[in-house]
Parts: sequence; C-alpha cells; structure tokens
Amino acid sequence: MSSTLLRAVILRTRPYSETSLWVRMYSLSHGKVTGLAKGGRKGNERLFTPLIEVEASGYPPRSEAHGLWNLARPEISADWRAMASEMDRFPYAFSLLELMDQLMGDHEPQPDIYEALTASLDRLSTATGEECASVLLWFILRLSDLLGYSLQYKICPRCDQPLVFPVGGLVSSVGGILCARCSVPGSTPLDESIWTLIVELSESQSPLALRMPVVHRERLFTMFVSYLSYHCDKALRLKSLELL
Repeated sequence: MSSTLLRAVILRTRPYSETSLWVRMYSLSHGKVTGLAKGGRKGNERLFTPLIEVEASGYPPRSEAHGLWNLARPEISADWRAMASEMDRFPYAFSLLELMDQLMGDHEPQPDIYEALTASLDRLSTATGEECASVLLWFILRLSDLLGYSLQYKICPRCDQPLVFPVGGLVSSVGGILCARCSVPGSTPLDESIWTLIVELSESQSPLALRMPVVHRERLFTMFVSYLSYHCDKALRLKSLELL
C-alpha cells in the first residue's frame, strides 16, 4: 500500500502500547484522522505531540471508516509547543485543539479551516496575555462561518432591517443578533462595548489581538460557544478554558 504525505496539526495523543502512540490529528488533505505511531513513545517518533504541525508519511487503513492510519517519519513544519508551559497562553492554545477535535468530522478536509487554525496558533504564540482571548474568539467566529453557521450581526435575522445600536441580544435559534424592536423577552441586550467587539471580531479576516476586560471576555466566550453548540447540535465543553 502506498503512503500519503500528511501535513497535519496534532490535536491529542495517548499511549497505545509500551512503545506506540494513538494520534488524533487534523490534516490539510484528509481532514481529521486517527493514526498509530509505532515507536511513537521513544526516539524521533516522539515528534507526534500536540501543538506541532508535522509532515508525516501516512498509510491509510483499507477502509477510511474503520481502522487506524499508520504514521511514520514525522518532520516538524511548525512548532507551538512553547505555549504549553506559558500560563497565559496554553488554555487558549489547547482550546483551539479541543474545538477541532470535538467539531470536525473524520475524513472531511476543509483547507480554509486548516488555514484559520494555523493562523490562530501563529498569532497566539506572539500575543500578550491580555490579547489571547480575542484570538480564540476570532477563531470561534471564523469556524462558525466556515461550517455554515455565520452569526448575523449586520441585519436583524427576524425583521431583515440593518442593525444599529442599541441592539437586542444574541439569540442562537434565529442565527444572530436581534434589533432592539425584535428583542426576545428575557434576553439581555448587548451594551455598546460588547457590540463593538463583536463587529470588530466578525469583520477581521485574520486573528485579532484586541485587549478586553475580563467581564467582556467571559460573556463573549459564553455567547459564542453556546451559539456554536446550538448550531452543531453538540454540547461543547472546552476543558482548557476552565483553567482560566
């Protein structure tokens, strides 16, 4: 069986035997794949670790729906492992990997999502502690867009009128932010600073490094994760963010 060159970001690993590793990775050409790195717990094969991008030889299983890829000869093409020891960055870095692992289907390549992931890891590796939140928030919005669940922030999804401040709240079931007139009873209207952050995050084409108060960061995480959970029909739980 011929091998395939896989360019992939390592999402997580676990021991498979005394010498081998089970590896979950998101690849550019084949989407999320799961493989076995024989000898992966020793020697050069230890390059199969989270927060690196590798180019590795992959031997696919006979059926992509079943079995593990055989992985060998990894070469590092990008390395973000330094963030694993940085308290202000690693919760955000591992949250990026958790999102990919929880949301992406097996063997469904999406190059735009791959590009957004690597760009976010690059930006996160140089962001200050106060800027890290905006990088992750940008990625969640970008992921929503690329999965087909774009958050509506320019037009009220209920009356189709342009949104101008003051606005109502973000309502996942209608796909975005309502105008003040259509606001749902019991929902919390967005204050102007939150509204401004959502617009800036949504309109940027690359990861941002905005500084924001902790209270804004926490509210935006709650809203965005709830929004994505609703539309993907999955209860997302980012364990890494709980460390914050």
